[in-house]
Amino acid sequence: MKRLLSVLLMTALVLSGCGESVKLRENFEEARGRWCGAEEISFAADMEADLGDSIFSCGVLCTVCGGETVIELTSPENIAGIRARLGDGETRLEYDGLILALGDAGQDGSSPLGAAAVFAESLLEGHLTGIWTEEEGSLAAADFYVSETEYARLWFERENFVPVHAELVQEGQVVVKCSITNFTKE
Repeated sequence: MKRLLSVLLMTALVLSGCGESVKLRENFEEARGRWCGAEEISFAADMEADLGDSIFSCGVLCTVCGGETVIELTSPENIAGIRARLGDGETRLEYDGLILALGDAGQDGSSPLGAAAVFAESLLEGHLTGIWTEEEGSLAAADFYVSETEYARLWFERENFVPVHAELVQEGQVVVKCSITNFTKE
């Protein structure tokens, strides 16, 4: 009898966890629908990229509008104002009126600029592979498929699904992480 009761209690616990995961996924998809329906989404981020032998930190402003993603460096001061435009299979760098076309945008997000684009794409159309709560339920965390060896992990305020933090993981190592602020949709 005790064994049967244990099995029933464990099953109830597992099923209650599944219900929460389903509800989180539904809440995320509802938020995604609002983002995809917006003319523009944007966010600021303090990025940190692990370049192997050094760490590169910068600030970026990422804007997605009409199928184009624009990522502008906001810090450090000596490179602030450099913009990357990604759209139509092409990447262009812009600075002070100069434009340099770089060809195919690709999926490599190992730079802060590339990672910001991966995070934006994950929010809007990425394949969600898992979702759960953290920080005593105040945050929702979600993993998004990027490639066979890479995924994006984003954390959201659970109440309204505003993104607050993101990491890009390649071959099990965090290569870029960022804190997200000023997330807006218009």
